[in-house]
Amino acid sequence: VPFDEQSGEPRNPRGRTGITGRGALKLWGPNQAVYPIITRWDAARECSQVYALKNNTVQWELPSDFLKVGESVPAAVRRILSTTNLEFGALLTNTDHRVVYRGYVDDARNTDNA
Repeated sequence: VPFDEQSGEPRNPRGRTGITGRGALKLWGPNQAVYPIITRWDAARECSQVYALKNNTVQWELPSDFLKVGESVPAAVRRILSTTNLEFGALLTNTDHRVVYRGYVDDARNTDNA
């Protein structure tokens, strides 16, 4: 993460956003978010099913939260899914997992410093 030479604050690696400080984000610099995506094949292995949660509105969304300092991704996934009303106990013991994407996400919450 590059730092501003004058203020010592971290800089957004993709450039200025026009908003200084942390904004709505908890940390200076990178704020790593985790979005667990749970899939399974149907019995005939013909199509993959994706699980999503419906919030209190008419929209569907993936469960998500920010990675806590020192927390591993598997621990974050267990924490995030434990807050849902769905039973994912058997799925959480499965060690077959993949990181689908790791990198910068252009998000409305991004600032010049977070």
